[in-house]
Amino acid sequence: MIVGTFGLLLIVGFLWNVVVVEWQHRRNPVPGGFYQIDGRVMHLYCTGDGPQTIIIEVGGSADWLGWQGVQARLSPLGEGLQVLVYAPDQADLFARICGYFDGAGFNILDAKVHTTRSGYALDTFQVNSPDLDEQLAGVNYRDLILYVETQLAQALVASGPLPTPARGRISRRVKSFPISPRVTLRPDERAQRWLLAVSASDRSGLLYSIARVLAHHHVNLQLAKITTLGERVEDTFLVDGPALQQNKVQLQLESELLDALAA
Repeated sequence: MIVGTFGLLLIVGFLWNVVVVEWQHRRNPVPGGFYQIDGRVMHLYCTGDGPQTIIIEVGGSADWLGWQGVQARLSPLGEGLQVLVYAPDQADLFARICGYFDGAGFNILDAKVHTTRSGYALDTFQVNSPDLDEQLAGVNYRDLILYVETQLAQALVASGPLPTPARGRISRRVKSFPISPRVTLRPDERAQRWLLAVSASDRSGLLYSIARVLAHHHVNLQLAKITTLGERVEDTFLVDGPALQQNKVQLQLESELLDALAA
């Protein structure tokens, strides 16, 4: 009698699990599709386009949600952290990411920004902090990574005005040999998108200052390549927005960017 009851409970539990899983899949369909590869079924979700293919693979027994949102790790390129953000694109997303790093005391050494056709941002950042060694003292680095992932994810869903930039520290070399800031803005062949090039002396919080100006004028960021060359930054942005069709706004944008670079 007891064995029969236990067996019945197992069957009922199994059937209930099957029904709930099927209901969840219908209510929240998994993006992408399932493909037969070498006799095995694999779930693949492809998005975006371009000359390079980026493959993001989750760990064993994990599902596709494992790589969504914010992912951080110790940088394989040197000191600091490498942070990936995959999230629905929004007008001030890039500015909020940079604002978090600025407020948390991280310097952005390199960044690559890509917006997919499906409306998602796939951004990677190489960040470092002069106090990173001190932060890691007596702390498991995994705890720091989890903290960065959690805090940055919260910053992305925050509403309200962007925070005020922290006062960036300037190195002695930059103080002795400053680089005159330069800003160029030119349209593409159809004048639908614009190429913004920025060159200036490096300092902490510089990229966030640029991002705040772009967000203030409702300029959308499509692509970005951030490069730090010693004490010099060479940043290139592909942007668009209705405001850029006005010559007055173009001049104002360039002027505010120069002020931000020289601050």
